[in-house]
Amino acid sequence: MNKIYGEKEFIDSATGEVIKTTYIVKKYKGDFNFHKVWLADLLNVLEVVGNKKLKVIRWILSNINNKTNQIIGTHQKISEKIGVSRVVVSQTFKLLQDADFLVKEQNGVYKINPLILVQGDNKKRQSILVEYKELKDDNKDE
Repeated sequence: MNKIYGEKEFIDSATGEVIKTTYIVKKYKGDFNFHKVWLADLLNVLEVVGNKKLKVIRWILSNINNKTNQIIGTHQKISEKIGVSRVVVSQTFKLLQDADFLVKEQNGVYKINPLILVQGDNKKRQSILVEYKELKDDNKDE
């Protein structure tokens, strides 16, 4: 719901000019533009497709720490757990990083993009998003 509250005057600090403007405050309750997904059921459906990379994605989605939006596991350990080659795991993680689904924190620790997937309210999502963006910026520097 949008509400127009009228006009306000602002002073440009560089020029001292008084600027009149109309301002709008947008209010909403909770998150919007989302889909509710039963993750376990979705994972079962995806597994029917049978692609080895989907096995990696299934493992990732099943092992997210809901407090931190992290997954912890080396490519070798994940490979051993799900029965696909380490190369497939590495390729999948690379594709997911390129797609901005996750970012590497350190070896064996990744953070899921909270703009795509997070459990919790908007405040938690925003907090994790700040951490995610910082990690992404740090990885660009490497």
